[in-house]
Amino acid sequence: MRLPYPARLLAFGLTGALLLGGGPGTRAGAQAGVRTLEIQGAAHVSPLIGQRVEGVPGIVTALRSNGFYLQDAEGDGRAETSDAVFVFTQADPTVLLGDSVLVSGQVREFRPGGDETNLSITELAEPVVTVVAREQPLPRPVVLGPSGRTVPARLVPEGVGGDVEAAPSLSPDGGAIDLFESLEGMRVQVQDAVVVGPRTGSGELPVLPENGAGVARRTVRGGLLAAPLGEAPPRIVLADGAARTPQARTGDRFSGPIVGVVDYALGGYRVRVSDIPRLVSGGVQAEQATAAPARMLSAATFNLRNLSAREPPTRLAARAQTIVEQLGGPDLVVLQEIQDDSGTADDGVVTGGRSAGALVEAIRRAGGPAYEYREVPPANNQDGGEAGANIRVGFLFRTDRGLAFVERPGADAATPVSVAVDASGPYLSVSPGLLAPSDPAWTESRKPLVGELTFDGQRVFVIGCHFASKRDDQPLFGRFQPPSRPSEARRVEQARLVHAFARELLTADPSAKLLVLGDLNDVAGSATLEALKGGLLTDLVEMLPEPERYTYVFNGQSDAIDHILVSPGLLAVTTETDVVHGNAEVGIGASDHDPVLARFALRP
Repeated sequence: MRLPYPARLLAFGLTGALLLGGGPGTRAGAQAGVRTLEIQGAAHVSPLIGQRVEGVPGIVTALRSNGFYLQDAEGDGRAETSDAVFVFTQADPTVLLGDSVLVSGQVREFRPGGDETNLSITELAEPVVTVVAREQPLPRPVVLGPSGRTVPARLVPEGVGGDVEAAPSLSPDGGAIDLFESLEGMRVQVQDAVVVGPRTGSGELPVLPENGAGVARRTVRGGLLAAPLGEAPPRIVLADGAARTPQARTGDRFSGPIVGVVDYALGGYRVRVSDIPRLVSGGVQAEQATAAPARMLSAATFNLRNLSAREPPTRLAARAQTIVEQLGGPDLVVLQEIQDDSGTADDGVVTGGRSAGALVEAIRRAGGPAYEYREVPPANNQDGGEAGANIRVGFLFRTDRGLAFVERPGADAATPVSVAVDASGPYLSVSPGLLAPSDPAWTESRKPLVGELTFDGQRVFVIGCHFASKRDDQPLFGRFQPPSRPSEARRVEQARLVHAFARELLTADPSAKLLVLGDLNDVAGSATLEALKGGLLTDLVEMLPEPERYTYVFNGQSDAIDHILVSPGLLAVTTETDVVHGNAEVGIGASDHDPVLARFALRP
């Protein structure tokens, strides 16, 4: 039990010390006179791992529910060695911020989550703690940013690869992972930070120090473009500590110093905040597209972030507002992450008409057009996502501006759509239908939805996609470098299947108008996009200026993972492409994705 503050002072006065963990003060074979910086050493793994140390001096700089951070009062001035270590008490610690203490314990390396791909954290376990003095000044924080220590451009020093923990020494100026390892557990300061991504549900908030000074690769709205492979993002991730990070969006700013300690969790380094100044709004607002002119087909892709008929009305309204106001009520919206009609209840229900119908009604209430919906329900619990939810791809379309859906019945979760040809040209065997649903490439992944439509009498083919996620990939700031990305091989196979279908259609009619759009979970230049294009399709998102080219923000890095690709027949009549920003940078909006919109000047 944690005593109230006066009671803890009384206990200190009576005993002269606070002991945690019990046990004798000195043990046979233990090393005495060791400092925190010697425990950390100049490499990833402590040179004293597994050994017992006695009387390690330091100042308590931050408290956690299961321990505290201990930093040497003076340090050794070396960039390669951290001056601090985490003391693992298991329960709520009884020391106070600013206590000068002596700690005896066993040196261990803790790997968060038991995941071998995570880096380890050096800690003192089974501690015995003696309080020497109270209310001591805290060590001066290390400044992170242009005025202090900057994040190196590389993730790891040149020549380092494989298991980075096997490297004999750190090179803080040569790699970002080494920089943060050299600061592990230490007090740091971030001055005048600007937010480059929304706060996550776990309390993480990515920022750039000193208003982003010196960082060139920025988005048009103040975010941070994703770093190329092998390079380190210059952002710093804040996390809840003694102080909580606020709800914030890209472009918001902190006027003053943020102080915290460097920690590692969830596959990355973060600064657990002790002191944080007031947040100043950056004023970033959602973009809005105008309605499309007559006889101009408008199409969009939009990941709904698990739409369900059981959604709170406010979330349904936010999604409807995105479609009506931000996108201008497109003729066709390819939707991803529509849950079945019972939501997350694992009850065998697979149809999603009620879930989509709730969105259609919300759009009507928001003053939008009347939409219709088409889908092919998946087999139960076969398409990934949350168990029981059966997320899928669906088509939302309006018919008041010349668009019509060509109905060809016979589709189900196992029947593949195919290309047929008659005197009028190629057509689909079923519409809508699923593309190669039994192929192993789609195991535990959403199957593409293929549809045939007409616009002012012209036939238009649509393939809606939601490729495999990156959930199984190794972390960017992980133990193994470069990180393994097994999910990419799956996406490449999925892209090849979609490309093969597109090639068959365009071989039958090279002028056919084909749209391939959706959440592809990969970026321009990736093997996935190259396999999908295959010299046949054009990615409209790649044609945008680089600062505009992003649909998703992950850990403060903005990148385009939602795309619209077109055949030559549609490329020739493309009049506009836009990523309509306003969701990804907010975090608590209609979705965590920004939709992509394109328009085509089709003539009857």
